[in-house]
Amino acid sequence: MLNCLPEKPAISGYMTNIALSSLNRKFFHFPSQKIRENFQEFVKKLKEINPTHIMTLTTFAYRLPLLLNSIGIDTNNLNVKRVSVGAEPSSVNRRKIIGNLYNADVYDVYASSENGMIAYEEVPFSDEYRITIPWILLLLLKDNGEIISEGEIGNVVLTKLYEPQQIPWSILINYKIEDFAKCVESDDNLPIYIGEIRREAAILAGAKLNPQEVERCIEELEKYKSKLTGEYCIINYDDNERKAIAEVRIESRENIPREEEEVITQEIRKEIYSINFPVWNEVENVGNAKLVIKIVSPGKLYEGYEKYIKPGKPKRLIRLTDE
Repeated sequence: MLNCLPEKPAISGYMTNIALSSLNRKFFHFPSQKIRENFQEFVKKLKEINPTHIMTLTTFAYRLPLLLNSIGIDTNNLNVKRVSVGAEPSSVNRRKIIGNLYNADVYDVYASSENGMIAYEEVPFSDEYRITIPWILLLLLKDNGEIISEGEIGNVVLTKLYEPQQIPWSILINYKIEDFAKCVESDDNLPIYIGEIRREAAILAGAKLNPQEVERCIEELEKYKSKLTGEYCIINYDDNERKAIAEVRIESRENIPREEEEVITQEIRKEIYSINFPVWNEVENVGNAKLVIKIVSPGKLYEGYEKYIKPGKPKRLIRLTDE
């Protein structure tokens, strides 16, 4: 197994190493944030260990084939049978693309820094996550605290359980993680399977724009997708007129002529409106909000907002409205 999840100060790589060690798995940890600066060393190690299973951030799994293809390595010809992705939200469509790139099954893992693994995609590309973690008690609740029924979407509320002899450094009871999920199957009001997991969204007056919706729109750009890295973020704030702004930044792979930039931004806007009527309504009809779409140069995705970024993990939403 090759673990490419980030090293400290990010927690995902460290936690995964602890879990793999306790299970006596054969693995090697090469953090994603070190691969670019030590690319030849990474390629050497990749060939040496010949992994059948790669664990990594979703975006890194999506971008790694580009890096390897640049030196003549086709990820389809690697011996990878399984790719586990997580630590950030992703769509089923993106996971299917990753599966095609590696000729492998892709499993999404739902986890958090506070709890570790919460649930996992038992069947690849199913968008159904099984909760079998003995130290996690998960509830899906309405805003008024009522338990939702199967087929409904509710707030994810977690309690972290401990063995009687353990001395935890922190205790989480009924912790609202600010995520939402659908109850696919439950047993005595406790979810067994969840799906359609949604993280926090940009707030546009009476509408919400989810980062995964932006990801989906990028995937729909068949003609121009090759000009983009796949990296994106939403910056959510209020302007001087107290209008809610969602500034969608999409990173280009190279400098793109302004004419093409305009075409891409128009296509992204069109796609967002087609799948999110409330956003269209607040921006174009009611006028309470603005949707700004920008194509940014490589490495400029978080320019001006670097203080909000933690090493090793992409940030898909920066909400300045919370300050």
